[in-house]
Amino acid sequence: MPLVRLVRTIWLAAVAVVLAVVFFSTAPLGEVGDDSLSWDSLVDAAQSRHDINEESTSGAPQQTVVNGRHATDLLELQITQATGLAEDSRDLARAQTDGLISIAALLLVLGIGVVGDMALRLWDTSARRPRPAYSEA
Repeated sequence: MPLVRLVRTIWLAAVAVVLAVVFFSTAPLGEVGDDSLSWDSLVDAAQSRHDINEESTSGAPQQTVVNGRHATDLLELQITQATGLAEDSRDLARAQTDGLISIAALLLVLGIGVVGDMALRLWDTSARRPRPAYSEA
């Protein structure tokens, strides 16, 4: 039957379009994480401030203040690092969840497409079978 083949072709084209739309709409938008996890510049800046301040000290109390400021600078750096790593971890978890949702959506559309194609094939084979002739007795 040409009608069944036409319907199957339209069905498969529609499923292909929906698969493409789902694939591209659920694709990740960008890379996850910060590739610039180099803290060297911040460490160097803290060390430079420490060195400059240490040169102007003239006794233990002043050195204690300079060392305290240096410890504070390094603590701020550690907080910045921990915050960046936590954000990267959260972004990675979100990307993994989005990936699983994308796969589930693609499998759902593919499953609906296969079930619809099987139904159309069944319709095609039932339309080809000759109908039994019933005799009225």
